[in-house]
Amino acid sequence: MLRKDDWKLAYDMQGAGQLYNLTTDPEELVNLFGNGKYLKKQDELLRDLMTRDLRTQDPLPMPRKGGKRQYGYKRIRLIIGHRIKMSLLKICRRI
Repeated sequence: MLRKDDWKLAYDMQGAGQLYNLTTDPEELVNLFGNGKYLKKQDELLRDLMTRDLRTQDPLPMPRKGGKRQYGYKRIRLIIGHRIKMSLLKICRRI
């Protein structure tokens, strides 16, 4: 979820989004996501949300050819669930 100026954007892993103009719709009753009139604002907020998610994600160990671990950031678009993240960490520790 991202709030910027008078706008609020919520986006989930299945691609369903919610976009509200909080000035004209403070109760968030009219979902503007996918509305052609607001596509430019929707794209701007999605970019900002993705940028924030990429900056704040945890570094995961990445396997290296020499058998040593190399730490780096996974650049993924979707937010993975806690179980999947823990499974990835277990796999990377075994490598």
